[in-house]
Amino acid sequence: MVLSPGDMISSGAILLAVVAIAYGGTFLLRVYGGNPPTNDLQKAFFRAGHGHAGVLVILGLVIKILTSTDGVPALAQQLSDGVLGGFNRSSQHLDRGGADGATGGVDDDGDRAAGDALAGATARSAGE
Repeated sequence: MVLSPGDMISSGAILLAVVAIAYGGTFLLRVYGGNPPTNDLQKAFFRAGHGHAGVLVILGLVIKILTSTDGVPALAQQLSDGVLGGFNRSSQHLDRGGADGATGGVDDDGDRAAGDALAGATARSAGE
């Protein structure tokens, strides 16, 4: 199995998230050690959040790798991108006209010239 460059970048970012979650485990150990002082409800929330983060990130990585193989329908690959929050998606929506500085197609021109100037500069620098 060979991953595309985009899938390799996504997988690397996911693995970095795993490292961050593992580091969060050290905070959890400090909480259970009494520093910082917390009540039982806070301890339960910290433990549950940490556990869910680890499981969901690993599940996302497995889904990403499995749907990157040959023979998987394109729809399944697109849906798997959504599991991890849609890596490789542009928040600038350059496909809607942001590349020339006119963001009217992105946000109905609610921010007028100031938003157009910012989005246009960002889009131009991304295209270089």
